[in-house]
Amino acid sequence: MPLSPLETACACAAILAGSFVQGSIGFGMALAAGPILVLIDPTLVPAPLILAGVAVTSVVAVRERRSMDLAGLRFGLPGLVVGSACGGAFLVAAPAEMLPIVFGVLVLVAVALSLAGLRLTPRPRNVLLATVLAGFMSTTASIPGPPLALLYQHSAASRLRGTLAPLLLTSNLVSLATLRLAGRLGMVEATLGALLIPAALAGVLASRWGAARLPADAVRGAVLALSALAGMAAIARGLS
Repeated sequence: MPLSPLETACACAAILAGSFVQGSIGFGMALAAGPILVLIDPTLVPAPLILAGVAVTSVVAVRERRSMDLAGLRFGLPGLVVGSACGGAFLVAAPAEMLPIVFGVLVLVAVALSLAGLRLTPRPRNVLLATVLAGFMSTTASIPGPPLALLYQHSAASRLRGTLAPLLLTSNLVSLATLRLAGRLGMVEATLGALLIPAALAGVLASRWGAARLPADAVRGAVLALSALAGMAAIARGLS
């Protein structure tokens, strides 16, 4: 195993906090946990983090199934497939030492998208463009949420969670298949993902309390601030 017991505990703590955030506001696990995981060990991203994300999005999709936007799903699924395929091609071509830098840049892009203040509506064209970007970011950095959250940010909280969960779940599954084909999902990554899944489930189950009680804007602001700092740290690590 590439991780020490202390590193494993820190990685699980990051996933626990991130899955709690995602279960509460609809997205944010990868933004909150991903940069920290990269600093612990770059092997934890993207495949192990995506495996943990499958567990979280499955629970949220079932819990919020009555609030999903079916039209958005119909136009979003093709976009996720196209974006994930493009991300897989990028990973095959990119040198491994570049990945922390690429990850850090994509984290900062995700933060910028979340702060953009654009008022988009989930029309078919917007859904398709957002899901292509989400698929690419999912496969390369396991961060598909911000483009989709930007699209549904003015929807009711339950609709945001209910629609993002099946889209994120689909994105995660397509990204895992793409990573497998690209040679970036092997036994080590699968084992690390299995270690993270119990913490992910614990966090998302606890989020039933958070979804009703935590101020979503405060949680979102804290996640974005932490993500920006950790993204810059990942870039610095890659350049050192």
